[in-house]
Amino acid sequence: KTDPSLRAPKTSTPADDLGFAPDESLDGRSSLGDLKQEAAPTPEEDDIVDLEDASESGSKAQPTPSDQASTAWQGTDRVSTSAAPLADSISPADPLADLPADDPLAGDFGEYQKPAHQSAATPSSGGLQLPEPTRSQWDTKLIIGGSLALGILAIAAFGLFFVLRSGSATEVFEAAEKDYNTGAYQNAIDKYQLFLKKFPKHDNASLAWVRQKMAGLRQNIGRPTEALTYALKELPELKVQPAFGEARGELASLLPNIAESFADQAAEARDTEKKSVLIAKAEKSMEELVNQAAYIPSKMHKNPDVASRIKRIKEKIKNVRRNIDRENNLVAAVKKINEFTNKSKTSDAFVARRTLLENYPGLEDDERLVEAVINISKKEAELVSVKQETKKPVTSEEAGSLQNKNLPKRSNVSKDIPGVAGHVCCVLAGGAVHGIDVTTGNSRWRRFVGAETTVHPQPVSSELGADFLLIDSKNHDLMRVKSKTGELVWRLPIGKPFLTPVPYKDLLLINTRDGWLLEVNLKTGANTRIVEFPMELGTAATYGDEQPLLYQVGEHNNLYVVDIETMECKEVLYVGHKKGSIEVPPVYAVGFLMLIENIASDRAILHVIGMNEQGQELKEIQRIALRGKVVVPPLIFERRVLVTTDLGAVHVYDVDPNIDPPVQTLGDVNASATKSFVSYPIVYRGQVWVAGKTLAKYRVQPALSQLNRVWIHDDGDTFMAPLQRVEDVLIHMRRQQGRNEITVSGQPIESEEPSWETDLGAPAKVSLDRKNNRLRVVSAQGGYSLITAENSKQVVLDHSLQAPQEAQKLAFNRLVEFSGGRLTVTGSGQQNQVLVIESAAEPVQPRLVALQPFGTKAADAIGFQDRLLVPFQEGMIRL
Repeated sequence: KTDPSLRAPKTSTPADDLGFAPDESLDGRSSLGDLKQEAAPTPEEDDIVDLEDASESGSKAQPTPSDQASTAWQGTDRVSTSAAPLADSISPADPLADLPADDPLAGDFGEYQKPAHQSAATPSSGGLQLPEPTRSQWDTKLIIGGSLALGILAIAAFGLFFVLRSGSATEVFEAAEKDYNTGAYQNAIDKYQLFLKKFPKHDNASLAWVRQKMAGLRQNIGRPTEALTYALKELPELKVQPAFGEARGELASLLPNIAESFADQAAEARDTEKKSVLIAKAEKSMEELVNQAAYIPSKMHKNPDVASRIKRIKEKIKNVRRNIDRENNLVAAVKKINEFTNKSKTSDAFVARRTLLENYPGLEDDERLVEAVINISKKEAELVSVKQETKKPVTSEEAGSLQNKNLPKRSNVSKDIPGVAGHVCCVLAGGAVHGIDVTTGNSRWRRFVGAETTVHPQPVSSELGADFLLIDSKNHDLMRVKSKTGELVWRLPIGKPFLTPVPYKDLLLINTRDGWLLEVNLKTGANTRIVEFPMELGTAATYGDEQPLLYQVGEHNNLYVVDIETMECKEVLYVGHKKGSIEVPPVYAVGFLMLIENIASDRAILHVIGMNEQGQELKEIQRIALRGKVVVPPLIFERRVLVTTDLGAVHVYDVDPNIDPPVQTLGDVNASATKSFVSYPIVYRGQVWVAGKTLAKYRVQPALSQLNRVWIHDDGDTFMAPLQRVEDVLIHMRRQQGRNEITVSGQPIESEEPSWETDLGAPAKVSLDRKNNRLRVVSAQGGYSLITAENSKQVVLDHSLQAPQEAQKLAFNRLVEFSGGRLTVTGSGQQNQVLVIESAAEPVQPRLVALQPFGTKAADAIGFQDRLLVPFQEGMIRL
């Protein structure tokens, strides 16, 4: 079969543009065998042959080999259906076989070889063999001419390259320098090597040697490992070159670059082993390259740019080394923590954690450490246990512990408050608890609890006239006393420091700092159970309203959930707080737990912790930032929370479980103080009082989401105790400026001024009578006593002599001694009255003397030649 694209048209057409004859049948014309016998054209014949019309009769010119090929090519479309005639008419001989021996075609290609696909056809195959078209003699000539021209050009190019390479030393060196300066380092290396080969003794030979090595270093500088290897290999040999000084400026940049690249890679690497390998290479680069004076002289190290970069690299290496050490210590600590935890040695596990964080505080939130601490917390839930040991109360009164004589009275400017007759409030001042009559302000009774006591009395219930709980921190006793008389109901010796008791139904829940929780019968004082936690406790406990569950904050990290009925630990929430950072117990409000963590000296975080309907499955759901520390427990009223900070901030939050987030700000007073102080709040009938450096009253306006200040007073005084409310009377305690005693005030809630004031807790003044071996004591209220060897063991010392009645309404706080045993006791501020005790020989009645005022006192009076010297602001000094 023939290619259809090569078939000639089936109708006669004029000669085409290439001069081929019209398509005709082979019948009546020369056969393929006749074409074989036509002589090939000689070289002298013209290239162009005029073709005659094939349809003309008569003799025809002999066709050229081209004509033969063309005719044969066009005749391929004429294929006989009979195999025999075709076989007879087609000769298997090669149409190029008859070419003359001197034909250029034959000379160029030698003996003609048939293509593989043109094998001879046998008569039986019926195949058709097509002759190859003949080629022009000019084809060979063009090939020969082109080859000669190409050869000449190659020789010329080689000669030109040889001439260039054989240029002068200056030209070769300058060409190399140009490549070097433009960053074509491989070209520069080739030219420097050519230069060294042709001109090994040239003046620039040493510089060429240095330059080619520096070019090699620059080629590797982007790959620090290759650059380090190259530098360590080449620089020791290079530094002996006379021209090596030319490279030092570049080395001051390139060598630190190697070290810094390793340091940066080490900082980015996550695998500790890889970090270690990379930072070791950085250190090696610094030690064996950067710090070598032969490469970077000390003078260059003083260059500000070089010095700052080297310092930066050293810091990077130091930081990576610290990170590596931190990681290794973390892995070791976590392993140790897990080992302790598995052995139920949770205290040792926390010690291992604390030791790690002392050196690496940034690891506190690391996931691996947190997970290890959570495992400790889970183990600690298993370690909460109930002790069978109990403590028994006593009901007998110790001699002298209760005093009901010689008690402080209110000041002379006071007046009674109506409507609260018979009500007594309890206050702590000067190591003693006083029962203060709310109507008059006078002290009804006084019970000494020790100067170490800082926990204020609290009523056992909200009922009027309820008994009070007192703490004796000196003896570590808890007492219940009657509010009106101070008489003892029971006293429970706990024997160790403990926190504020928490009333729960008919029980008291008392925490000791070393990890005990005592369950005490409120009525009898009997200790019924003791729960032991595996860590110390920092605050009192809190309980929820809906479920009998106790929420106890550990000294650090943990929040325990304990079933009050069984004392079984149900859950431990990992909070992650630091030791001592939580100073107030959490509060429960509308199904949420509010836990406040002091994270810095001027910042705190309010953690809002959600729970399920059973009060368990605790989870933090919200955080609120506070300015200042929280050292006073928040107050809960209705569904609101009031929080104060030690920088004067006041926040009122609304708690709504139906919105997200559930805790929203209702009103604020921004923190404005620069120094810390304690603020005590109280809420009543939508009004808020806050006592700190001032006493301020606010009104909560929920509709406007505002906390509006109504008034503020007593600026500069320091309030010393939580505010109390008895009916419609506000009780507050403050230390006025320049005075040592504490002033207790009763103030109706609708008034801006107190109705009565009583001074308590002023320290007595003591003078040593060496001659008679005794102490002379003058109280703040003017009572005078002598302490001798015989009465020194008494707990309460009655005053043997009292000052005049009018003196008991004043305060005396400074003792001035004169010769002959005379004593004078002065007051603070502008008080003009002084007490005078004439002699030390025998007890004498103190005498009240009024000094004539001559202006405003500038300072306290002092003794001078048996007289009092008083300075005044107006510039006078009086004796």
